[in-house]
Amino acid sequence: MLPGLLLLFLSLSFSHARPLNSSTAATASPCLTVPSGRETLGPVIEGPPVFHTIVLRNTGRAELLLQHFLPGKGTKILQAPRSIGPGKQEHIRLELRTLGERGKVARGVRLRSNDPDQPIRYLPLVLDVIPQITIIPDRFSLTGLAGKVFAGELHIRGNLKQALALTLAETDLPESTRVSLKKKASNTCTLSLETSQALAGVFRGQIRLGTNYPQHPTLTVPVMIRSLAPLQALPAVIDLQQGTAISKHRQAGQDPAASSLRCQVMIRSNDQREFSVKNVIFSPAQEQMTSRVIPVQEGKIYRLELIFLEKAPAQTAAPVVEIHTDHPDVPVLYLPVKRAR
Repeated sequence: MLPGLLLLFLSLSFSHARPLNSSTAATASPCLTVPSGRETLGPVIEGPPVFHTIVLRNTGRAELLLQHFLPGKGTKILQAPRSIGPGKQEHIRLELRTLGERGKVARGVRLRSNDPDQPIRYLPLVLDVIPQITIIPDRFSLTGLAGKVFAGELHIRGNLKQALALTLAETDLPESTRVSLKKKASNTCTLSLETSQALAGVFRGQIRLGTNYPQHPTLTVPVMIRSLAPLQALPAVIDLQQGTAISKHRQAGQDPAASSLRCQVMIRSNDQREFSVKNVIFSPAQEQMTSRVIPVQEGKIYRLELIFLEKAPAQTAAPVVEIHTDHPDVPVLYLPVKRAR
C-alpha cells in the first residue's frame, strides 16, 4: 500500500513541475526600460548643440539586442549600444541641434529591439530653445486711415552675453514710410515705423537689419500696412454670380442667369464719424435693381440688400452701384457690378 501511495505522489509532483518549468522558460525574454521617460531639456540658448545621454535598462531575463537606430530631426547619435545583458544598463549619447530653432522643439530617437512586448520604441525629447535674438512682436502689422499718419514699434533683444549691435540695411517700403532704430540698453533696441498712405489698400514689404552676431548676420522684419478708407464697403465689387437666387421672382422657362438675385453689401465707418445712407442708384439701368437699407449699428454700420430684377442687358458703360451718403469725406461710394454669365 505504501509503495503505491509513494508512486502516486511522485507522479502528481512531476505533472505539476512540467508547466512550471515551461512558464519559467517563456518569461526568459528581454525587456527594454527607459527610466527617464519623456524629457524636457532647457531652457538653452540657440546656437551650440546640446549633448544628452539616455539610459537604457534591460529588466528582462534574456539578452536585449538593439538592432536599428533612427535619429529624428536635428538629432545625431554619437554612441549607442548593440546589446544589453539581463539586469544591465547602457546609454545612448546624442547631439541635439539648436541653431535656427526657438521655443519648444521636438527631438528624439526611434529604435528596434528584440523586446517581444515593444519591438519598436520612440524615445522623445523636448528642447526649450531661447533664440539668440528675440523680436517682439515678430513683425509690423499696421492699420490706419488713408491720408492719416499711423505708426508702430517693436523691440529687439539680444540673448547672448555679447552686446547686440544693429544697423539699418535696406527696405522696400514706400517713400512715405519712415523707419528709425534706437538703442535702449546694451542688448535692447527699438525699431519704429511711421507711415501715411494716400490711398486705401494693403502693402507688404520688409525691413532688413545687420547684426554683430556671426550666426545671425542679418534680420528680416516683415511689414504689412493696411490703409483704410474713411468709409468702406464690403465687398468692394458686387459679383452677381455670387448672388442668391430668389425663387418668387423666377418665371417658368426663364434662363437661370436671368433670375432675380439678392446681394448684400456692408457699409461701415472706419473713422468713427457717424453717417447715413441717403440713396442707392444702379447705373445705367436703375429700374433693374431695388434696394433696402438696414441699420446694423445706427450711424456706424449699415447692411444693403440689393435685388437685381433681371440680367442686365449689354451696355457700353460698365454697370456700377452708387451709394450716396452724408459722410463729409465720402459723399459717394462706387461699387462695380460683375454680371452673371
